[in-house]
Order: sequence, then C-alpha cells, then structure tokens
Amino acid sequence: SRYKEGFKCYPIPGGYLTPYPGTYEIFELRRGLRSCPEELLGKAMAAFGLLERLALRISAEIGRDIGMDFAAMPSDASPTMRCIHYDRPLESRGAGDVNKALEVPPPVGTHVRLVGLSGAEAVLNGLKGTIAAVDGSSGLTVSLDAAPEAVLSARCGSRSASVPLGNVRRLLSNTPGMYPAHTDSSLITIAPKSSASGLEAKDLQTGEWFNVEDAMEENECLVFVGDPADYASGHKYPALMHRPAVCHSGRNGAQLQRHRISTPFFLYPKADAVLAPSGLPRLVFDDLNGNVSKCRDRFPWKKHTCYYSDLVYSETNADET
Repeated sequence: SRYKEGFKCYPIPGGYLTPYPGTYEIFELRRGLRSCPEELLGKAMAAFGLLERLALRISAEIGRDIGMDFAAMPSDASPTMRCIHYDRPLESRGAGDVNKALEVPPPVGTHVRLVGLSGAEAVLNGLKGTIAAVDGSSGLTVSLDAAPEAVLSARCGSRSASVPLGNVRRLLSNTPGMYPAHTDSSLITIAPKSSASGLEAKDLQTGEWFNVEDAMEENECLVFVGDPADYASGHKYPALMHRPAVCHSGRNGAQLQRHRISTPFFLYPKADAVLAPSGLPRLVFDDLNGNVSKCRDRFPWKKHTCYYSDLVYSETNADET
C-alpha cells in the first residue's frame, strides 16, 4: 500500500519494516524496489529467486489448462516474499476450532461448525452455527442462520438442520494466537514450512480446519491459489481458506505458546490485469484486490456453499500466511 512505501527500506533482518513491533514483516523482498542491503543478498535473495521461478511455472501451467495467459499477468514488480513475525501468542484475532468429535452433546446456544456431511447436506460443510436443540444423546439441531440464502432456498427455506454429533465441532470465539481466516489476493502463494507449525487450512470437501504444517517436512512448501486464479478459472482451481495460528496443541492437548516466523511468497497479477472467465463478468485485478463493490463476496460459488462462510473481506485485502 502507499502507506507502507515510505518505510519499506529492507532493514537488517530482525528489524521491522513497520513502525509497530511484532506481528508484521521483519523484511520484504519485492521486485521493483530500488535497493537491497548486503544482509539480504545471500540466502534470502536465493530463496526469493527459487520460489519466484516455481510460482511462475505453476502459474503458466494453470493458465494453459484454463486457456488464459497467466504468464503475462504478473508485472516485474509483483513477485513478493515476506518474512512475518507472529509474536503475540496470547492475543486473539479470530475464532478457533476444537478439532475432535464431541463425545457428549454440548448445551443449547453453543457455537459449533458442521463438518464431514455427505449427500445433499454436504453444502453445509464448514458452516458456523448455534445449537438450537439437543436430540437425544447422538444428535443436534443446529441453526443455519449464517448460511447463504441460496443454500437455505435449496432447503425450502429451512433455517435449521438435524446433525449427528460426530459431524459437529465446537468453536472457541477467542482462541489465543489465532488470526482471521482468509483467501489470498495472489495468483499463486508458496508457503515454506514456518519456524513453528501453525498454518491452518480448511478442507475443501469436509469443511474442517486442520494444521497443514503438521504433515509437512522441513524442506517442503505448501502451494495454493488465491482469489484471482479462483475467479479466472471459474472455480476450477478453488482459493484455499487458511489462517495463521501461533498457539499449537502439543501433547495431551496442552497449548504451546510459541512465536512463529513465516516466509510466504506471493505472485500477484499487475494492477490492470483483466480476469475474464467464460460466463462471468470481467474483473480488473485492482478492483478484486480492494474488493470494490464487494466483488469478491459475489463470486457465484460463494452463494451455493458454506466453505467460505468464515470469510469477511475488508475494503483492502492483506495476505498473511
């Protein structure tokens, strides 16, 4: 953003780009800026070059698959690698999930998430709701007030659902170390495993949140697409819902309060890049990035599934991984 340009000066690693301590970049590498200090010309710049080549290759392959010239969309200045320091493990910026099945029905009014439903009910996967009634020892009635209107209409307007206990996860409204769920505004994001396992992803099928870094080796990266590729492909390549987390469950469910350093790479389209999928309105990336006229909220697939129900876009989207 224009606000950040004044102090984006590549400080020595360990300093901060922003005037605020913690929870922001330690440094950022981006094409198009005038200078880079010697401290970042070694391993940091080598990592940047490697991830840039990988992102450009993946982007070009997706573009060929959908018949769109993704290779021409990034500008010389758009590839960006950020080093982000999450150092506030006791601060909560979002809700978290208790990722285990309920053993006994919780009280009426408990906030929960629906997961792992099949058949016609699969559209409810990932939805946040409130327990409206307890149906014996193994079933619950859950309010669907947060579901998209198209989902409710397909259910003949019913605003509640009877759900087996095993398909419900308890929500914690103020989870320490949790950050808001989001999708990226990049074409491609590449996230190397961070210093402390803490990147959570939302399963596209079941709607359940899980710590994806738990399954990653030290030298592995997670590769996924953001909203521009999602929209340009007509949802053939869905944007991944994800959220950073600092606290992480250790043995016996104990919360480990650790700082986390993450170094994601983002390949953004240039501001005037046009996303023109078949059958959908043309969108300029700059408008999508700023969610102008709530264009990102109105992606058609977001009206027919509850997968993106956690998502609340700000006027200007900021990616964190």
